Amino acid sequence: MDAAVQPDIVSLFGKLTKVEVMAAVPCGTFPVGTMSWADIYKVTSSLSIDLKAHIQEAANQKQNVVLGKCRQHCQAKRHRVIRRKEGTINVDDEGSDIEVPEEKDFSKFMQLPTQLEQQKCVERFLDATSNAALALAVCVVCAHELSVKEGEFARLEMSKY
Repeated sequence: MDAAVQPDIVSLFGKLTKVEVMAAVPCGTFPVGTMSWADIYKVTSSLSIDLKAHIQEAANQKQNVVLGKCRQHCQAKRHRVIRRKEGTINVDDEGSDIEVPEEKDFSKFMQLPTQLEQQKCVERFLDATSNAALALAVCVVCAHELSVKEGEFARLEMSKY
């Protein structure tokens, strides 16, 4: 594509992915199958102004979500820096924060867990690896197989005609 078309694509789609662009318009607008950005642009150039505005609204919403996450990350980072200066946190090698207690209790070092703690660990492990926890579902928008925990899935029953 030539350089004159490029800014128009960016202003219309923003940072949306192909799947998000296709999900922003009514079903049947795009042909079934994998499409290139050039094909998507050709189809969207013939859409009504309302549908283009709907795509731009989806792009704006995604941009707002991304900016919100950036703000939260920056705010959390500022709080970590302040707490680090106060001496209330320590940073491990991976960069995650670990709260440091006032006094360290070394009397429990290398002590075996109690029966109750072992039982709770086993229960949490079984819950995390159960059939319900590892269940998969198919997204009707993008047709990807995802973990049920990854999104809000609703069971759709096929109605009889």
